[in-house]
Amino acid sequence: MRLEVGRDQLTHSGVVMFKPVDEPPRRHAPVSPHDLEAELQMTLAILADVERAYEQLRKRVDSWSGPLKRKEHLRGHLEKLHRRDREKWCTRLAHLHNRITDLMTLPRLTTGVTK
Repeated sequence: MRLEVGRDQLTHSGVVMFKPVDEPPRRHAPVSPHDLEAELQMTLAILADVERAYEQLRKRVDSWSGPLKRKEHLRGHLEKLHRRDREKWCTRLAHLHNRITDLMTLPRLTTGVTK
């Protein structure tokens, strides 16, 4: 689940073309804290991959010798795509955080146990 950038994905004008990252997986929700932690770690790793990939793309655009106006346009477009792809995984992190919080507080609420 990484951004894929290949040599064959450069257009004639030097514009970098790439595929967006995959959507977060649609699978059965993890129910144990261990499963949630594994899902959380995987999501953090994917988010780091997204950041790294977009940083590489930014560097490619910045080092491109094309017209300044075109570079600015590419930077803006790249930032828009970055926000879109990052948002998917940040939303997933928020969901996992809420699930973990629920699992940690639910037993205390149902059993009346307090710390």
